[in-house]
Amino acid sequence: MNEMKPMTILIIEDDPVECTKFEACAADMAEIKIIRITNSSHEGIKLAEHYRPEAIILDLELHHGSGSGFHFLNGLPNSKISNDPFIFVVTKITAEDVLGMARAAGVTWIFPKAHMGYSVAEVFDMALQFRRIKEKVTYRTEANHEIHVETLEEKKVRIIQCIEYELDLLGVSRVLKGRTYLVEGIYYLIEVSFSSLKSRKETVIEYLSKLYSRNGSAITRTMQTAIKNAWQRSLSEDLMEHYTDRVNYRTGVPTTNEFLRYYAKKIRRMIEV
Repeated sequence: MNEMKPMTILIIEDDPVECTKFEACAADMAEIKIIRITNSSHEGIKLAEHYRPEAIILDLELHHGSGSGFHFLNGLPNSKISNDPFIFVVTKITAEDVLGMARAAGVTWIFPKAHMGYSVAEVFDMALQFRRIKEKVTYRTEANHEIHVETLEEKKVRIIQCIEYELDLLGVSRVLKGRTYLVEGIYYLIEVSFSSLKSRKETVIEYLSKLYSRNGSAITRTMQTAIKNAWQRSLSEDLMEHYTDRVNYRTGVPTTNEFLRYYAKKIRRMIEV
């Protein structure tokens, strides 16, 4: 059991006030880490597939987003979610037949927002309680059965899927060669961090140059072209939402190294559980 690592949580909620409450509460709880917040049931499926959160907080009604909580629940059987996250529903719906359908769809616990005493802290506390119970059960299971351990190759595939997803959100074109270099470069930086190779002298550009047998300057220019293309094609609000680090004040876009390190840090933080 590893109680020191924070519980990773994905939130699917369309009320910005409620989202702010969850973020503020999580900021005061070392045991909780929100990996993403979305108001889209479709994006929620994708995020759950890529980041494998331990728990999902789900609003059944997404009037100011897209889809609904039931769209999310109905999409689970056909998804590629490889873990089995807890699903905690928060909703204003009180009709028992509707809540019964949610339970039948696999919801772990339901929190009526209109219930006296409801709070986002209560939701987090319940999530942590379920986590502790699951850890005890898992510990006993591991003692008596052989369980599947993710291989290095499986982990690489999962990390690259996360990188691809983030670059799609930013609008980095899949047809540009620079995107291939960006994906491999980000993965390299993540892998070096996981391996704790602090003394490793090879830079990411040197690594890519050896991997693709191409001049490092040419690789850097090709990656920078892919980055510039995204900044020209994508909406400014999308860029500001998904890339929150600095940009070069002269060019208006991040440098290649800034871009690589930003996404390596961002994705590592999301998947490091």
